[in-house]
Amino acid sequence: MTIYRWVQRGLFVRHKQIFLTQLTFRLVQLSIIEGQEYDYQKMNFLIFCPQRKDIALPVVLKKWMPETVWFSVQKIIEIELFE
Repeated sequence: MTIYRWVQRGLFVRHKQIFLTQLTFRLVQLSIIEGQEYDYQKMNFLIFCPQRKDIALPVVLKKWMPETVWFSVQKIIEIELFE
């Protein structure tokens, strides 16, 4: 908490949340925050948002779902928790 307080003084408001998120993810990765486990595959998806473009967007969904969202959903299905 001390590190966050010192660093946040020099950050713009819009950057404070980004720094806090990075700090939290690192603490989870190092197992300092209990109750959470770090999963590289899920974190990789969160950061890079990979897409799987080999499955076309159904016509029914084209009215309300952008193609980028569909491609990301198709990729997240590969992660065990989201199948």
